[in-house]
Amino acid sequence: MEVSLREMGVFYYYTILDDANFFIDQAKGLPTVPSSNPLRDRNIRMSILCSWIALEEVLEFTIEEQDLQKSAPPKPLRNRLDFVLRAMGRTPVEYQVFMEARKLRNDITHPSEDRQLVSLEEAICTFDFCFGVIKNLSRYEVRLRF
Repeated sequence: MEVSLREMGVFYYYTILDDANFFIDQAKGLPTVPSSNPLRDRNIRMSILCSWIALEEVLEFTIEEQDLQKSAPPKPLRNRLDFVLRAMGRTPVEYQVFMEARKLRNDITHPSEDRQLVSLEEAICTFDFCFGVIKNLSRYEVRLRF
């Protein structure tokens, strides 16, 4: 994470969030030929994983910044996230949206034999979800570098 002080205000840049966006752009830029599919799938998976890593990183940073270490529930992530958002006076994340985005991450980290490939659109939705929550958690504006 990097904090940038500017005349107009303070901005947060999260490197891992930039990485998630990078992998989406890489997947978008590949030609639509069969030989590109493995690389596209890899970029999509990495985007989803980096999006969730960024969200968890920002959540932990926010817990420290808001001095909530002693009161924040340890697990599961959803409860921890809702607790912090409520403590900040913000609306918790909609349950169904959280579960849909989290399922994509879980399908990648805990693969099963009947696992379906994740589409670029699903990766974009996951990135948008995580980026939106990160913005909601952050005290200052969050920007992407790339």
